[in-house]
Amino acid sequence: SVPVIFDNYLKPESIRMFESIGVMTKKELEKLIGEIQKKMQKAAADLNFEAAAELRDKMLELKKQLNDME
Repeated sequence: SVPVIFDNYLKPESIRMFESIGVMTKKELEKLIGEIQKKMQKAAADLNFEAAAELRDKMLELKKQLNDME
């Protein structure tokens, strides 16, 4: 399940992708990482550093999964 803090920053289709990370293709995972990165930057610009940090942590976790796929 998606942490509540992400609801304000991720689009509904990204939330669905987030929930199915284990079955995502490399391309889908790259797309989700890109969106999370943009939302992380928006959260930081909004001075919502807690959300930005959580998004950063999730992005790093997803990047590790992406590297494991290669």
